[in-house]
Amino acid sequence: MDANPRFAAFFCLSRKKWQLIWAVKFPSLLVLFSIGLAFSRVNAATAQFVVRNTNDDGAASLRQAIVNANSHPNDQGPDFISFAIPGSGVQTIVLESALPAITEPVIIDGWTQPGWDGAPLIELTPAAGVTVDGLTITGGGTTIRGLVMNRFLTAINFSQNGNNIVQGCYLGTDTTGTLPASNRNGIFSLQISNIQIGGTTAEERNIISGNRFEGIKLSENDSVHGIETGGHVIQGNYVGTDVTGTKAVPNCTETANGAAGLSGIYVIGNGVKIGGPETGTGNLVSGNASGGISLEGAGAIIAGNFVGTDITGFIALPNNGTGLSMASLGGQLGGLGASRNLVSGNARNGIGVASSNGFIQGNYVGTDITGKVALPNGGIGMSIAGRSNLIGGSTPGAGNLIS
Repeated sequence: MDANPRFAAFFCLSRKKWQLIWAVKFPSLLVLFSIGLAFSRVNAATAQFVVRNTNDDGAASLRQAIVNANSHPNDQGPDFISFAIPGSGVQTIVLESALPAITEPVIIDGWTQPGWDGAPLIELTPAAGVTVDGLTITGGGTTIRGLVMNRFLTAINFSQNGNNIVQGCYLGTDTTGTLPASNRNGIFSLQISNIQIGGTTAEERNIISGNRFEGIKLSENDSVHGIETGGHVIQGNYVGTDVTGTKAVPNCTETANGAAGLSGIYVIGNGVKIGGPETGTGNLVSGNASGGISLEGAGAIIAGNFVGTDITGFIALPNNGTGLSMASLGGQLGGLGASRNLVSGNARNGIGVASSNGFIQGNYVGTDITGKVALPNGGIGMSIAGRSNLIGGSTPGAGNLIS
């Protein structure tokens, strides 16, 4: 067996089914291997419901799949909604009314649509004159993958329960990810913890652009008890740009009703991580009609992001406000090497910090990614209001380059 790596790999993936597989003849192994991979996404689910048409309701519609998932007990794990809609290219589901709230854990996986090759093939949009949210999720433990969602109030609205994931979606753009098709908000939550938005691969990247208010708003009512939620992870997303990361598709374009002055990413929560040093974790937050990133909460980490440039880090793609604002107790802004934030080319200040007992290291502010060419912000490079922060340091690379 060790001499055949294909067999060994299959054994490792499928050892719970070893009795069945052992009885299958060798020529069938490659076929079964493919089947095993196809099932690997749903093996933790308690039930699978397949969307087979673009109808607003009725049998095999998305609406009916959500109804079925809500009605099915989830003792062993989330249910699974997959797609098998006939035809090539993008399939559009036009909603005549709001979908049911998702009240039980479920995985809605647009990646399962035949022909998927990294870009979403399932589009959700309301009918003309219909003003509703796209997906309202109250059950927690839910994953949304591979959907285009546009022209809603809020594309994805989380409430009541946390531990949710959004990956590989286009929120606020057309199906190509290049033109705005605005929602009011891309992703919104209130009083929810542990939301993961994006990931480390191109497939997991969300394009969250073209929305009239924030692209991502994870908030809470902290006026009485202080901040009580958090644990969010936002990584690998493009917020305010097109799918190429080279052209602006702004969020925060609405100037009425208090939208002006907000940010592409706006988060209130403790222990929040935006970006990171690992490959693929940094966010591109550029081209927004207001600020780039605004975060309030203790123990936050903002690292490895490009804010105000294109994806190359050589060309300015300005946010029309302060690039990065942070109010955190004991937070981390930047760091050594790949933890560096590049905050350049923004119309106003580069970085505004109102934090204490944290550290601010290694950031490039007002230059390109090489640190050798000026990409100036329009206002102050870095403004700090706080105490007991470590700014820079003696370790090579710890200093902030502000130009």
